[in-house]
Amino acid sequence: MAKNQEEKDTFELETEDTTPTPSTDAEVDIDLQLGADAEETAAPTSEEKAAEEVKPKKKSTAKSTAAKTAKTAKAAKTAEDKEAIAEKIAIDEADKAVKRTARSKKSAAKAAEEAEPAAEPELEFEQEAEEEPVEEPVESEGELAEEKPVLTRAQRDAERRKRLDDKLKEEAIEPAAIDAKNAFQATWASLRSANNRKLIIRGVISGAHKAEDSDDVICDVLYNNVRISIPFSEYFRKNPLNMENVNLSSKRGREEYVSRQLAFIGKHFGLSIPFIITEMKAGDEHDVQTNYQVKASRAAALKIEEKLYYNARNGKEPILQVGSVADAVVTSVSVHSIAINLGGVDSTIRTANLTYRYLPTPESIENLYKVGQKLKVQIMEIREKSDGTHEISVSPKPVERALAIQKFGTLIVENANAVGVITQIKESRKGGNRIFCKLFLEGYEVPAISYAFPVNQLGHIPSVGDKVKVTVKDFNKAGLVIVSCKGYVSNWVQ
Repeated sequence: MAKNQEEKDTFELETEDTTPTPSTDAEVDIDLQLGADAEETAAPTSEEKAAEEVKPKKKSTAKSTAAKTAKTAKAAKTAEDKEAIAEKIAIDEADKAVKRTARSKKSAAKAAEEAEPAAEPELEFEQEAEEEPVEEPVESEGELAEEKPVLTRAQRDAERRKRLDDKLKEEAIEPAAIDAKNAFQATWASLRSANNRKLIIRGVISGAHKAEDSDDVICDVLYNNVRISIPFSEYFRKNPLNMENVNLSSKRGREEYVSRQLAFIGKHFGLSIPFIITEMKAGDEHDVQTNYQVKASRAAALKIEEKLYYNARNGKEPILQVGSVADAVVTSVSVHSIAINLGGVDSTIRTANLTYRYLPTPESIENLYKVGQKLKVQIMEIREKSDGTHEISVSPKPVERALAIQKFGTLIVENANAVGVITQIKESRKGGNRIFCKLFLEGYEVPAISYAFPVNQLGHIPSVGDKVKVTVKDFNKAGLVIVSCKGYVSNWVQ
């Protein structure tokens, strides 16, 4: 017992710095346990109680003394057991304290190991930061504004408006580009449909250029902002150039040929023409707008129109016949004539058959008629050739006379005075120095013819372009107003 107590004291001294002192709860548990053992030792067992009940109530003095001795022995044993139990509890608590210390050290070591990897990158980052140049932080608008010179309110408003305008322009570009692309794709689809069905469509001539691989000229036609190419050989049904005077074997001759082609096409600039698509190519279906090629033929379209207007179909008469009045399209204008197209057939009208109006100079034709202009004409003659094509002769003069007849009796009445411009002078067959004139009445816009009259009636021989006073006498079935000349306008006082 003394030995155990010495070991216990030695252990407590060795573990005094590291082993925590048992708590109050532990001391209470020991006292409770010892108390329970003491009660258990002092209290009689059930057998003893039964024996006591059997025994006679009156015991001898010797037996009482023996019982006291036995009780004293039990109490001594109980004290010894109590001391042993306390020693065991102390040893258990010491073991627990050692284990707790070991666990604490192990946890601290583990925590240190886990903390080392997290700490290393920070050190590495700090070392790298010392070696590499540190990037300057991006300054905010407020910091930049502090460094900039102070702007006036007007200057700030101007900058704000400029930024807003730039933003609106950027936002407006994209919708416009999308709209243009959608419009192009729609036009491309309509052209493809017309190509598949071989339909006649119309476009406007925008220019001409020489082909890269030949001496032919290419006519550029626009159809809803899509560029279409028509070779010169596919523009006219019959080559209008006199090739007998062109020497294609020489460089000069080829250059002259190209120049003459350009001159012919140049007269048609701005003209709306019919054509048939012959070829369509697209390099990239996703970007057709900038990578495409469309070829067409005006001659093929004119051939189809000719059959439609000049040939009988399904037992019916042709749409255009001799005497028909229709709108021809002016395709070119020169000082001596104009070229027209009517129902797919090209024709030329000379100045003499062009109008009753007075044309003072050859250039007057160019001032009076424009390419693309619609001109009402009457078909005077139709000639069918052996190859099935047609040639026509037309004139606007019958149309002018027909319009004049509508004015007779309404705008123009007998004995009315008017001013006429002499357009033609012819001597009378009766002689006697008598003449008659053809005139165009200004204001009424109708043709007229005069009676034969002596030259001396006007004072001197008149000239084409002179203005004379006339009096309306009658009308004829041809649509001409019959007038009598009274004198020159410069000498006439009403």
